[in-house]
Amino acid sequence: MTHVFVIHTHRDSNQIRRLVSALKSQLPNSIVLVSHDVAGEAIDQESITACGATVLRGRGGRGDFTILDGYRDAIRWLQASGIAYDWISNLSGQDFPARPLAEFERRLCDASADGFLTYFDALKQEPPTARSMGWSPETGYERYYFQYRKIKSTLSFAERVPLRYIRKTVAVLTTSIRINPSYGLMVGRKAARTPFHPSFTCYAGSYWGTIRRECADYLLKFCDDNQEVVAYYRRVLVPDESFIQTVLVNNKSFRIENANFRYIDFSGSHHGRPKTLALSDAEAIRASGAHFCRKLESGPSDSLYALLEREIARL
Repeated sequence: MTHVFVIHTHRDSNQIRRLVSALKSQLPNSIVLVSHDVAGEAIDQESITACGATVLRGRGGRGDFTILDGYRDAIRWLQASGIAYDWISNLSGQDFPARPLAEFERRLCDASADGFLTYFDALKQEPPTARSMGWSPETGYERYYFQYRKIKSTLSFAERVPLRYIRKTVAVLTTSIRINPSYGLMVGRKAARTPFHPSFTCYAGSYWGTIRRECADYLLKFCDDNQEVVAYYRRVLVPDESFIQTVLVNNKSFRIENANFRYIDFSGSHHGRPKTLALSDAEAIRASGAHFCRKLESGPSDSLYALLEREIARL
């Protein structure tokens, strides 16, 4: 079995090398692609390549379609390079294996599913998946049934404070306009028409998951054949937490299991950012049975990194 890992990165060469080295030491035959955001911090590509990865010029960002562009570009690169593979997992540079990856590989070898993604109806937001992501009841509707325009890319704390009250006031006064300050200043108008209908439900869930090559190839074909849907998603909020689920779960020829084997703690989440994990989270990570965890950061997570490196080396 050949496994592809697409790692989305934007900074910290040391952290990237640590992850790539862990993946290649655990699964030497795996293909590791580092999709590094061209707008991000410069990294030491030579040292990362020496660890066994291929570095691609990627696209990244928060709250828009660019990370999906980077993922699609990586899949297209695999197609153009004629590389055969069985499964593809997307990771961030702040992910790390939580268990020996031989266990993950065995799980995939025995799997009858075509993909492992968390998903739920974006409007119903049925627990427990939606709850674990910290969504409020109106999140799915405001994200995916409005078309947004970015007015300002970044906001200071002083600018965010009054916008919180303005946002709530606008939501009370009108059903057609929404303001969102989470990813810069975004102003949305209720979509006159959406791509969603009874046979094409708007699903949502975590961006991070694992799918078979057949699903990845279909994802590209869908984008090529349905450019109006892609154009619509380019103007919603946080499309990466809906687009892949909507495309794949609505295709009934695929069996998508509602799990992604990731440990992520959204308690106390601020603007969709999960908690930075530390050594004190080790027991919860272990108890979850997850194969990967996020997010880790150099410095605050150093002790956890050291523990996980020992954990994954135990087989």
